[in-house]
Amino acid sequence: MKLFGYELRLAKQPRPDPWSDFWFSGPSFESSSGVDVSEDSALRYSTVWACVKVISEDLASLPLIVYEREGKNKNRAVDHPLYPILHDAPNPEMTAMQFREAMQAHILTWGNAYAEIARDGRGLPTALWPLNPGKMRVERDKGTNELVYRYQDAAGPKIFSKSDILHIAGLGFNGLIGYSVIQYQAEAIGAGISGQQTQGSTFKNGAQMRLALSHPAPKAPGKEGRDAFRAEMQKEYGGSANAGKILTLWEGMTIHAMNFSPADAQFLDSRKFSQLDICSIFRVPPHKIMNLDRATFSNIEQQSISYVVDTIRPWAVRWEQQINMKLLDGERYFAEHLMDGLLRGDLQSRYQAYATARQWGWLSVNDIRALENLNPVESGDQYIVPMNMTEAGKPPPEPKQDATQADEAPKLAEEKSSAS
Repeated sequence: MKLFGYELRLAKQPRPDPWSDFWFSGPSFESSSGVDVSEDSALRYSTVWACVKVISEDLASLPLIVYEREGKNKNRAVDHPLYPILHDAPNPEMTAMQFREAMQAHILTWGNAYAEIARDGRGLPTALWPLNPGKMRVERDKGTNELVYRYQDAAGPKIFSKSDILHIAGLGFNGLIGYSVIQYQAEAIGAGISGQQTQGSTFKNGAQMRLALSHPAPKAPGKEGRDAFRAEMQKEYGGSANAGKILTLWEGMTIHAMNFSPADAQFLDSRKFSQLDICSIFRVPPHKIMNLDRATFSNIEQQSISYVVDTIRPWAVRWEQQINMKLLDGERYFAEHLMDGLLRGDLQSRYQAYATARQWGWLSVNDIRALENLNPVESGDQYIVPMNMTEAGKPPPEPKQDATQADEAPKLAEEKSSAS
């Protein structure tokens, strides 16, 4: 297959198939709330899903560019074989965004993301294929002390050398393998899942409390009568469809509440606290997952910039450094994300910044038009600076005078001397 004029040749060895049922199998971790938490089940909690989704999408949507160093300058290396792999399509089945979105989601849940590097006969990368992080073990070879990657595929085990795996790791104890976020935060996630399940169960039962009915002796029915009565009551009054019906009692029966209401248990407050707890784990501002309780028009832009700097940038650096180490030489060629898209302010703020940059000479008209995705204009590459600017340590330039001012200067000097 040809892409941008380059032939993409896959590795000759059988490629692991990540799209089978074998993909999502993995261990679960029991929390004290009684909920089993795994990398798969954690995504069923809405806040975890939202945090993983927003980070993965935002990072994957950033253009990942291969540059070439030329002295102090850098230029896009569009002719480099890796440029279309990182910028457009890492393999014939996935776009660049799909690939990096999936890989980033692996890091945020499993703590690690792995991709097989397919190479041609010259050793140049031709494709990247994601692997299941739950089926990978990183070890050291006893003979060479080199890192090896043992992958348990559905077809059997397979061993990769470190040069054949692109490994993006999150926070870890040895700098090589990342911690499983879901494993270490199973308690917080389990509490959130439990609250979500409780809410669903509450609404399933008509948002009503559990009730107990007592019958005075000696008229109390036997077991068969009690079972029949319980089934009839559940049919008549149970479920959200029967909410609001009037309960009718007879023969001196009394009703007792068996549990607290959601308000008594501070249910809504606990759900909000759980949501903020998960946001802090992933370092996601609440407004990014549509929690706008504390967001205002005056601070949301600053929060968005903080999100890019504090959340997205560290992940972007991890990606760039691993790519430069495994896929590029890092000296002449290097990869870098374009962060400008996420850092764009509102229209007024951008135009004020452009005016300052234009006035003080570090942006031209065409530079500004390129940032706004506009075509260049003729004579738009000129840079300007204020006339009263000069180099440090040098006297300011003398103001220029036209011919009329030069002729009148002696007369003004003579008039001043006579007046004195």
